[in-house]
Amino acid sequence: MKFLVPIFSRYGAIAVQFFLVFLVTQSLSQHDAGIYLSLFGFVLTTYFAAGLGLPDGAIKEYAELNAHGKPREARRLLSNSLQHSILSVLGISTLILLALWGFAYENSVFIAIWWLSYGTTFVTAQTLVASGRQQLGTFIFYSAINVSLLAVVVPFLALSNQITLEELLGLTALASFLAAGAALAIVLTSIERFPLSSIDAHMVRAWRVGASIALGRTIQAAIIWSPVWIAVQLLGPHAGALMGLATRLVSAVAAAIAATRFSIRPELAAFAARNDWVKIRDYGSRIALAATSLSLAAMIGNAVVGEQVIGYLYGPSYVEVYLLIAILLFGTLGESIGGPVDEVLKMSGSAQKVLQFQFAIAFVGVALQFALGNYLGLGGVALGYSISFSLLYLMQIIHLKRARGIVILPQAPKKIRKAMLWIRYLRHISLLKIIKKVLHERLSRKIAAAPETYLKPLSVVGDPFTSHPLLMFGERYKVQGDRFHNATSLYTGVFETKGVRQDFGDMTEASWDDPFPDQKNRLHWSHDFAFFSFSLSLVEQDPERAVQALAVLVKRMETRHPVRSRRLHFVWTPIALSLRLMGICSALALARHRLGRLPPESANTIAEHVNLCAALLERTAERYLGYNHLVFAETALAVARVALGHGAETQVRLAVHGIENHLLGDGFWSERSPTYHIHMQLLLRSMVAMNVADPSTHQKAVALLSKMNDALDAVVLPDGEIAVLNDAAIADSVPPSAVGWTKDASVRDGVRLLAEAGYVKLSRAGTTVVFDAGPMGPDDVIGHGHADFLSVNVTFGDRRLFVDPGVASIANDELRRWSRSSEFHNGPRFDSLEPAEFFGAWRVGRRGRAWLVEMPDYKNGLLQVKGACDGFRSEAGLVYRTVAIDNAGCLTIQDEWSASGHQTSRVSTFLMPADCTISGLTETEMNLKIGEIVLIVDVSGGSAVYSGEMSYYPTGPLAPHKCHCVRFIANSDCMTLRISRV
Repeated sequence: MKFLVPIFSRYGAIAVQFFLVFLVTQSLSQHDAGIYLSLFGFVLTTYFAAGLGLPDGAIKEYAELNAHGKPREARRLLSNSLQHSILSVLGISTLILLALWGFAYENSVFIAIWWLSYGTTFVTAQTLVASGRQQLGTFIFYSAINVSLLAVVVPFLALSNQITLEELLGLTALASFLAAGAALAIVLTSIERFPLSSIDAHMVRAWRVGASIALGRTIQAAIIWSPVWIAVQLLGPHAGALMGLATRLVSAVAAAIAATRFSIRPELAAFAARNDWVKIRDYGSRIALAATSLSLAAMIGNAVVGEQVIGYLYGPSYVEVYLLIAILLFGTLGESIGGPVDEVLKMSGSAQKVLQFQFAIAFVGVALQFALGNYLGLGGVALGYSISFSLLYLMQIIHLKRARGIVILPQAPKKIRKAMLWIRYLRHISLLKIIKKVLHERLSRKIAAAPETYLKPLSVVGDPFTSHPLLMFGERYKVQGDRFHNATSLYTGVFETKGVRQDFGDMTEASWDDPFPDQKNRLHWSHDFAFFSFSLSLVEQDPERAVQALAVLVKRMETRHPVRSRRLHFVWTPIALSLRLMGICSALALARHRLGRLPPESANTIAEHVNLCAALLERTAERYLGYNHLVFAETALAVARVALGHGAETQVRLAVHGIENHLLGDGFWSERSPTYHIHMQLLLRSMVAMNVADPSTHQKAVALLSKMNDALDAVVLPDGEIAVLNDAAIADSVPPSAVGWTKDASVRDGVRLLAEAGYVKLSRAGTTVVFDAGPMGPDDVIGHGHADFLSVNVTFGDRRLFVDPGVASIANDELRRWSRSSEFHNGPRFDSLEPAEFFGAWRVGRRGRAWLVEMPDYKNGLLQVKGACDGFRSEAGLVYRTVAIDNAGCLTIQDEWSASGHQTSRVSTFLMPADCTISGLTETEMNLKIGEIVLIVDVSGGSAVYSGEMSYYPTGPLAPHKCHCVRFIANSDCMTLRISRV
């Protein structure tokens, strides 16, 4: 919407110019019309020299001063820039008058006034745009003089039977002068004025930038008008009239992008000052799409009706203009494809480069137009212009890519881009899986509408929850409840998890609707409440009271969120059903073991709920998804069947088979999240203890468990907790020690390599590194993958030094996007670029990959490993990281970027826990202290910048921890960090 005023202003001006050109072609001879249009081109080309560049430079300098908190200096700059610019306009127009007098040109006074008026209007419009009044400034720039022409010149042409060229020039000068006076009056009442002062440092900087821009505008305008002048020179004034009319008509197509360029310069300057190149890219690409669409529409329209319309409006002598328009529009198309690329370069400090391109194209364009014009006439002149003009924008697009790492090309609308994301996401998923997903959703809706038709509950055999296998499962699984330290607050109607609490007033008023709809990152609270793992903690403390409370809660759940509804509530989704079944059944088995018998009424209520959940899960289990969804469901169904007195051999076999199918050859869970590896290992450990599988399945489970336990060590740090990588959260799973990992079995000095998972653990002399050089995850279920390519989790002793952001949210929100992106993961990256396209909470479109370039080995006394990532290849290049530890435990991290000439910043960002003290920070060195350990970090090939304190989420979404953020910015294609103990 903000572009409507600039665009309407521009098109209003064009409408007036069209009418004026129409009247000129009807009122003057073709010879005089050619002269008038040539003079028009001279004024419109040279008036950009008004202010000698100060108006353009002031826009950029004004934005930077405001961005640095200096508004008064910015206003003073604007006021003095206006005054100096007006003085320059007076001086230049006087020189034009004297020069024309020297050539004894009879209309020199009119032309000088004409130029003076356009220059004044330009300066005042620029001042208003710089001050933030883009719409008013754009209106004055495009509409002020044209409104005056409409009031003064057009009526005279329309009513007069005969007019001379001299009279027309005089009227044009008068109309322009009146508009300039009004524009100057407006701007003098719109900005805060300061006394005229001598040129200061801010004005010098503005002039340095603006001089190139102003000269570039003049050359750009000269390129646009060159076909008219060359046509006059080669073929005479009558040819100039034809080419002048053609260029004026074609200018209507480029008007939208021209108006947009003029109004967005302050925003481009502000984005550039913040180094927000992604914003500039997206902004410019959307403008390029609109401009390109308009150019293509104009080309089609001209081909269909151009000949008839031109002949009707301007007469037979002008009919060939439609052919010139067809050729010229190819140049406009070339301009439109780049969008505002020239203004982006100018407002980001590359005005000199744009000027060089314009000089080069001016010479090339003139040569082409003369050469082709000699052979092909007017059509050759038009063709030479279109080729050279398109080449100008192609050169700027290429330079912007090399200089800033962004490409401005037509970008599809948001809905189309979202559709393309979905296409890139879905192409990794089999058609059968997609069909099954659709059928699963339809079945869920049918069950919600008529549960009695689709659900087949089990009969209860004997007393529920009395099975010995269930007790054995519960003895292993009960560690899942250990993190619910405040579970007993439920007795008072409060559920608290990970520091977040909700008070219902009473258990009987509990609700599983999201109590924090405006805080999506707290969705994890609802999960914990619906999963009922807290029941294991309740039973551990007071089994009888716990069973009675659980009966109240499940009954409340069934009445508050009945299965029969418009659609199934979250509490009835497969993952919630699976975890609730395992938690409740294990808790009831443990309670019965401690009490000898269960309170019968409460036990029956819970058994009915378990039966309902099992029947629902049997129909809705996400077996088609595979991975953790399948294993959770089949394990839960096995537990429910055993709890209700049935056999579970089939379900255990399917669960173990699911783990086997989704385990990598190196023993790590294929979704590559340490948390989910532990989840699956806990389920397998609990099923082995249950011992209800056939002998073959049982033996397979024992072997898989041993393999998983060995693999787990590769992602466990010396403090006994997991490295936080790929949706891993320490408090979301149980500790590694709870699933069989022991510190004695952990690697001391040496290597633990998971070649397929891409995880490497290096340990030497008290320094430990877990290095991630693997893919994000399986292509068909990649939702738990983060952009932590080539990231490291580092400890000295048992104290963590370099950490990752963790999991800030599991909802589709900004925190989820942030914690999945590469921005604060500590792998090498190109600033403002992403190695994958994240959307939604769990989906990824394009996704990069990482791999091990050199396997871990001892080289020259160093234990080292090297990985690479191709996630930035399409926009910049490859990145590499080498990690090495020497005999003294000194850690070296060397990052490389293979993108020679690419100017986007090369960055490695590291987060360090808040209990790490940073001191002595310079660009190339800093001191760190963690506990009693003192470290020195030396940087070569780059510089360190402290970015402040922020939050990270090692334990999960609900519990932020404080950390320090330090960015290491490379000044070449290789940067090395050396961290050594003092």
